[in-house]
Amino acid sequence: MLTQRRWRTIGTITLGASAAMAAIGARYGFFRHCSPTTRLGYWILLLLLLLVSVYIALLDLRYIRMRYAMEKREVFRRTLGEESFRKELRNAQETRTEKRDPGTANRNN
Repeated sequence: MLTQRRWRTIGTITLGASAAMAAIGARYGFFRHCSPTTRLGYWILLLLLLLVSVYIALLDLRYIRMRYAMEKREVFRRTLGEESFRKELRNAQETRTEKRDPGTANRNN
């Protein structure tokens, strides 16, 4: 399985290669002497490299969102998900209710 660092490196390389190919293709006229098949192959390769870069970027975005959701779930589990915290929260809520209206707190019990 590829790590995030590795696929980001691959994405950077493919994006750089496609940018270099686009700059070379637009700047230099050596394609005038090539066959149409060679030119077509060159631009198809450029397009494929660009699509790979976009695909990797989308995968990375999805991975970042997944990690964020996992971390958010873990933080919830460590704080609000602990029974001791919930018990203290209930006690504080009952104390607040008793202070506001002592007669209502006795009726609920």
